[in-house]
Amino acid sequence: MKTNIKVLFTVIALTLFASTVLAQPRNNKNWDAWQQKIQTEKIAYLTGAIGLTPAEAQIFWPLYNKMENERKQSFEAVMKAYRNLDHAVKAGKSDKEISVLLNQYVAVTKNSHSVEAKYTPLFEKIIPVEKVARLYIGEEAFRRQQIHKFNKD
Repeated sequence: MKTNIKVLFTVIALTLFASTVLAQPRNNKNWDAWQQKIQTEKIAYLTGAIGLTPAEAQIFWPLYNKMENERKQSFEAVMKAYRNLDHAVKAGKSDKEISVLLNQYVAVTKNSHSVEAKYTPLFEKIIPVEKVARLYIGEEAFRRQQIHKFNKD
């Protein structure tokens, strides 16, 4: 139960953080450079946090990148469902219409939680379970570090 609460809190925090960042007007060239910089920092951070050997890294990173792509698609689906629900409520839509959108939002949010559940056993096949745990701990630590940096600026 505590894990579900932590996951829910993390998704909410990421959603709020992303919606704040995504609401800002941006120059695509600068945005792409910023995203690339963050991704490079994340890879370096996680490599150290997990303690991957070169042989493990060669197998791990393609699988991790696949998971990240699924996470991104899932996040985009959650944000789309959220926007649809938000617009419906603000527009005063009927309870029936809002109920449909709410159910869609809950479904895509639930689906977003299943990404890690899907990949954890796959990671455990290629790296020791302790390193898989370090992956998730490292991701959270990196996310907190980035939020702290963002708040400083």
